[in-house]
Amino acid sequence: MSRRRKPGENVDRQRYLHRAATELCRTQDLSIAQLNDVYAHRGWNPRLHPVQQEPVLLNAVRAHRFEAYQRAVERERAAWRGAEAAAETLRGLRAEAAAARLRGPVTEAGEQQIFAEHWTPAELPAAA
Repeated sequence: MSRRRKPGENVDRQRYLHRAATELCRTQDLSIAQLNDVYAHRGWNPRLHPVQQEPVLLNAVRAHRFEAYQRAVERERAAWRGAEAAAETLRGLRAEAAAARLRGPVTEAGEQQIFAEHWTPAELPAAA
């Protein structure tokens, strides 16, 4: 067999790579950035035989899916942290409400006492 390629064979191989990468991008198995790298031939050899291009494409798909998985895991962890913080806040509010019920109702004198403890007459705004 001749090692020389037929005229136009490199063009056919490049066309195959571009077509396969575009189809993978349409199905969201490749990112737009990866597709741009394919078209710009950054890290991609369009002169390889299509049988040799297949594993390279599959590795790129695997990398893209793994990145998407890692982003999803991080979003899920953030959601769990938010849910745990909300649950902790709810427990604190319920404990505070239960303690308030045990203390009993606050009387008018008790409210005035609390107000007097927090505010002095000098701090009160002047009544107009």
